[in-house]
Amino acid sequence: NISDGWQHIIEKALDKDEETRYQNISDLMADIKREKKSNSVLTSAVETQKKKNLKNIVIYTVMVVGFLTLLIWQYQTLVSKKIDDTVSISHKQVSFTGNALYPAISPDGQFIAYTTINNKLMMHDLSGGQTLELYQSDHVNFPRWSPDGSELIFTAQKIEELPKVLLISRLGGNPRILGVGGYNCWAYNGTCVATVIGDIKQINLINKTTMESNKIPIHSIKWIRGIDWSDQAERFLLISGTESNAAMWILDPDDGSQHKLLELENTIISARWSNNGKSIFCFQSRNNITELLKYQLDNNEEINLGKTKILASGLEVGWYFTLSADDKNLVYTRDLQYSNLWLTDIIKKNKKNPPALKQLTEGTYSHFGPSFSPDGRWIAYAMGKYPQLNIYKIAVEGGNAIQLTYNNKSNQNPVWSPDGKLIAYGSNEGGSIKVWTMRSDGSNQKKYTETELSMNFEIAWTPDNQIFYQQPNIRNFNFLDPVSEIERPLLKNDSLGYLLFPAFSPDGKILAVYWNRVEYGFIEEPISESPTAKRGKHLAGLWYINLDDYSEIYIGDLNQYPIKWSLDGSKLYSYNDVNNSIETISRSGGESIQIFDIEGSCIGADINLINQKIVLSLQEKKSDVWLMQNFNPKEN
Repeated sequence: NISDGWQHIIEKALDKDEETRYQNISDLMADIKREKKSNSVLTSAVETQKKKNLKNIVIYTVMVVGFLTLLIWQYQTLVSKKIDDTVSISHKQVSFTGNALYPAISPDGQFIAYTTINNKLMMHDLSGGQTLELYQSDHVNFPRWSPDGSELIFTAQKIEELPKVLLISRLGGNPRILGVGGYNCWAYNGTCVATVIGDIKQINLINKTTMESNKIPIHSIKWIRGIDWSDQAERFLLISGTESNAAMWILDPDDGSQHKLLELENTIISARWSNNGKSIFCFQSRNNITELLKYQLDNNEEINLGKTKILASGLEVGWYFTLSADDKNLVYTRDLQYSNLWLTDIIKKNKKNPPALKQLTEGTYSHFGPSFSPDGRWIAYAMGKYPQLNIYKIAVEGGNAIQLTYNNKSNQNPVWSPDGKLIAYGSNEGGSIKVWTMRSDGSNQKKYTETELSMNFEIAWTPDNQIFYQQPNIRNFNFLDPVSEIERPLLKNDSLGYLLFPAFSPDGKILAVYWNRVEYGFIEEPISESPTAKRGKHLAGLWYINLDDYSEIYIGDLNQYPIKWSLDGSKLYSYNDVNNSIETISRSGGESIQIFDIEGSCIGADINLINQKIVLSLQEKKSDVWLMQNFNPKEN
């Protein structure tokens, strides 16, 4: 790494040929001085150039830093203008019991009413006062404050009765039954209450003083999931949902006209009018991300023409919220909900020696829809955070689970074919919910494109190897040949009630279902207005359908949800949600027998009679009320 001059001097000094070597020291010294002088000039030039380069680098660096600083300042200015004051959103926890649901904030923002998991209606003073219990009954939910904050309406439902809307003072006391209803809101400056129930295509307006009611028909909307009223806009806001999307609608009570405002391929939660009636607040949930939206209406009120603004994202919220009258306070719940699989033996009820539970899965994902393989060696199930769920299987002995699907869509309710070679399941991969099959190792996944599966993802196999799946309206099932893909319905006409939890006897002659056979649900057959009305002239409960002649046998007004028949078909294993137990009931009916009491919240079960095992999906849930403020930017 030296100069050519120095290299020449060294080589000449070491030359083996005496005639070409340096002949005397003076010649060598002369060359050394000459080369040294030459290198001195070069070194000086290099140093000068280095100094110039360094100066240029400093100048360029200062210019770049200054330019980037200007760009960053401009970007921050633009962003701050775009998001207004949403950066100051605050969240404050209100309840700390872990069992709070359905929060409703008073119009003045001073009080919060909510229900609890054990069906109490509570009221909390945000100024630090005592939390009071106002009422307790069965299935208490959906509280809403009157416009003046003096009263509350809420829904309560006893077993085998229609849900009712009750009115209670803010101070408590005995509530007054206004009538039948589900989702509700106040209307007409607090003189009337509006209610809707599921797929009943009407709004029921009830005058709280005279008890007179008026019905407003609803057209072209399926599965109503919420209602709100605007005094300023004088219109109803409805939320609808189907198997694949959700929408917001406006309904004019004067002429009955309807307008669809917004349709999303996501879930819309608790849409609420703004105070001035010009905007709508709602949560939308998509891919495990929940956002707070503000939808500003267009004057034409045509679909998707309004302005949608995301006010907050990445929220951990439940399925219900309300607003104070000034749109400055929003109350919601934060939920921690998960479930795991547990295994136990089938033995007769014995309080002194109950069967032990063995935990198969762990963690804070949801593990549900368990299904034993026919040989009893494996359990298939769905796991994930809704709506992103995949199918897994785990050995009965425990160990590591094996993932079978990987698309991160909603893959649910896996069930094994009678020979154990295939697993049928429901999936919304590609859009709408369809029936799918795959081999037991997850290979050869196949979609049945002509099928239309319900949002319950309810599927079973018949003993003769047909797939049996629930239709979207939950009022009928279809038989599907997995080879020819030919389909036929269970019932010639859809029933007047919901068909749930199918279980086929081993000989394939009897189908057990929970049949919620009720007559309400149609304009031409109006819902009963009597506060003491039962579910209707049809019978809800456990039914057997004879598949030879399709005769229907009502077993009883029971809370029995079929799981599986015994190997000889003489009795049916079922889950009783009132007793929270696994029970058996004879093929001929009669009293049920408890065989296992469940400790915990059961959301799914299956039984394998070969190895005499029960698998349970037990849920853990914590939910508290939170207050959100400074979420609403000023409108231009």
